[in-house]
Amino acid sequence: AHDHDDIYYSWVIMNQLKYLEPKQPIICEIGSGYGGLASKIKNNLKKSKIIIFDLPEVNAVQSYYLLNLFPEQKIFGYQDFLNYGSKILDKDFDFLIMPGWAANDLLEDRHVDAFINVRSMMEMHSTVIKDYFGVIQANLRENGLFACINRYMKPVFDQSNNIENNRIADYPFDEYWSPLYSFPSQVQPHIHLLLTKRERVKPQYPFKEILKTIKPYAYFGR
Repeated sequence: AHDHDDIYYSWVIMNQLKYLEPKQPIICEIGSGYGGLASKIKNNLKKSKIIIFDLPEVNAVQSYYLLNLFPEQKIFGYQDFLNYGSKILDKDFDFLIMPGWAANDLLEDRHVDAFINVRSMMEMHSTVIKDYFGVIQANLRENGLFACINRYMKPVFDQSNNIENNRIADYPFDEYWSPLYSFPSQVQPHIHLLLTKRERVKPQYPFKEILKTIKPYAYFGR
């Protein structure tokens, strides 16, 4: 069932990334699980460089899965980043698996073609989400894609171990976004698919108004 969901979400995302096929795009996934979605993006964009940001414990699982799935491809990790620094982006690689805290040190201004987050920001407290949005909004190219696919609302613990409500409609998007798609998931109705494009100038219609329209359709499942 999890693989079925990944196929669906990768299909939605790839419909917006097909134009990158002749290029060697840099695509970053934040919170990749075991790497299932990243593997499907790679199979569709053969020349892409996939960067994964996650907890180091999960990085180990992603490394194991992707090394077994793609034994002939070049997979870098955090130690390679320590050796090369941000110049590692100029190296020839297929996957770079990194802890999230290294994102700002790795990425270069406006260098990334797409950011993807599927069902992991909904697990984070607001401070972590804000930090990741800082990374995304500083490093995504003009006209680059951000696929944000998360629950409408989920209670999570904050840094003080208090419960806060994590709502996708409250995510800290700035004013330089325009919507491509915004609709409920066909396979998980409690999940919303929000695909957005990074703009050079502020769109006439404020993106914050778009966020106000993101509401669950009377669904309160898991």
